[in-house]
Amino acid sequence: MTVIEALNRTDSYLVSLAVLAVLAGRALRGDDRMTPQFRLFVAMLALTAIEIVLDIASLVMDGRPALRSWLTALYLAYFMIQPVTTYLWLLYAHFQVHFSVAALRRLALPASVPLIVNAALVLSSPLTGWAFSLDGAGVYSRGSLFVAVTAVPFCYFIAIAALALRHWRRLPVRARTPLLLVGLPPAIGGAAQALLFGTSLLWPGVTVSLLMVYLGLESELIITDHLTGLMNRRSLDLFLARKARNAAPGEPFAVAMLDLNGFKRINDRYGHDQGDEALKAAASVLRHCLHADDFIARYAGDEFVVVAGVRDRDGVETLLRRISGAFEAYNESSGRPWRLSASVGAALSVECGVPSPESGRALILEADRRMYADKRAAPAE
Repeated sequence: MTVIEALNRTDSYLVSLAVLAVLAGRALRGDDRMTPQFRLFVAMLALTAIEIVLDIASLVMDGRPALRSWLTALYLAYFMIQPVTTYLWLLYAHFQVHFSVAALRRLALPASVPLIVNAALVLSSPLTGWAFSLDGAGVYSRGSLFVAVTAVPFCYFIAIAALALRHWRRLPVRARTPLLLVGLPPAIGGAAQALLFGTSLLWPGVTVSLLMVYLGLESELIITDHLTGLMNRRSLDLFLARKARNAAPGEPFAVAMLDLNGFKRINDRYGHDQGDEALKAAASVLRHCLHADDFIARYAGDEFVVVAGVRDRDGVETLLRRISGAFEAYNESSGRPWRLSASVGAALSVECGVPSPESGRALILEADRRMYADKRAAPAE
């Protein structure tokens, strides 16, 4: 096949490369983009682009006996890299659920086992023909275990969907459907390509999914705090305004304001990197001790806000005890040189005239006043 014929056959791949280039340019723009999510996303873009180039090159080189050794090396690279993209997708999904670099590192090695199995099958193929084979004329054909090799990426997509379903209530609403369906376009394209030999549908499907991921990341930048992964102040204001406007008389809720105790001392004594770690740890504690329907936001600095569905003052006290107990449990097991605790104040919606237009702001102010009263009453650290 000539270069022109290969390009005509893979014109959808060229469109995919153009889309990937645009996404990469936008993803790399701005210092705030180098979060773990964006780094994983950029790596997925790069690997997908490499796979597309390798796929096009294989079509050009196929059936050329003089290039048989080069074509063998190309297919080895192609089949070994192919599942790595979906492996990174799984890491991305896991981070979206847990928002923890430490948890991501713990997952990285066990999740790579399918990659090791795939690599063994692929690297043995020049001798066994398991993944692919090339005849004397340099013509490619699928190997006896081709289905097993191509199944590895689909296993990762199934794992991503299972992760999304398992943590459905904990996931932000905006992330639920994209994580559940992110494997659908590649699955459809890959299945069609596997069944209809000679078609080029896999990587356009992957590109569609990457576009879905990018749109989710862009949305996330607007409404989340990039350090902790919690909602930001803007999200809180919008949520409280909607909550106050739609509140029913029989559905009271509470707003709790938290301010970390001794946070300045952590920064001064251990450095701002440890201060950032303390903020992320506090966010993780709140995320895991509260209910899935509770709204958590980083308000400013070391202040956090929780909006929870509690019916009365007893419910508020139970909420505050649960938060305090979660911080204590963290301190006992964290191994950090610093401890986490917070001064907390909470206001009930029925105490601030909800649903009035200003009630959301009134709840924040009342919770803030009670939080400072709690801080003044606490012993100095």
